[in-house]
Amino acid sequence: FKGKIKKWYDAGEMGNKAGKISLCDECKLLFRFLLKSDNLKKLLLLTADQLPVLINETERHFPVLKNDRINRPKTRSNLYLCLNKAFYSLGYCEPLFPDFKLTQALGLKACPYCNEEEIIVWDFEDEGLTIKNSELDHFYPRELYPYLAISLYNLVPSGKICNQGDCKHNKDTLVEGLKSPFELPDSEGFLFELVLDKGGITSYDTFSTSCGIETH
Repeated sequence: FKGKIKKWYDAGEMGNKAGKISLCDECKLLFRFLLKSDNLKKLLLLTADQLPVLINETERHFPVLKNDRINRPKTRSNLYLCLNKAFYSLGYCEPLFPDFKLTQALGLKACPYCNEEEIIVWDFEDEGLTIKNSELDHFYPRELYPYLAISLYNLVPSGKICNQGDCKHNKDTLVEGLKSPFELPDSEGFLFELVLDKGGITSYDTFSTSCGIETH
């Protein structure tokens, strides 16, 4: 991927058969930074607890991205469009992006969000090639944080229902204060119990007020 960024930086544009986009000055500045030393590697390998720090630093240097995230204007900034094109369209969405390898490496069998749906890897055909694929949730939504679209600890193997259904969608996980599954302790050591009040559950309507949940 670093070779792609170098190619785009030198050409001043990026794209494919579907269309090209010229790099704005801010994008060139960011690409120049990523091409230095191990900066791109650090971006891709930052742990889950470090990602909020990166977000704050990135938006401090490029406040237009904060405006894009908070206000979600109909027309996004040129920097947002460039980053979305680079990291999502030409990065994560590439057929050869090894999403299934991340899923297999973690060895998860059940979705970490619901602990019910099975996590699977499936095959599909693309231009004569058999490609393996799996569901990965962008914990920090790629629509709000396009530069995290291929950061490994932002990609959470999940079930299709939790990833594509009526769940998190594009909620701003930073603002909501949600914790990534990568930040939570081993689920085997996380226990909870249902505690009923003295009256017990008398009807469906009073269920929520008749019990509580205690964690251990």
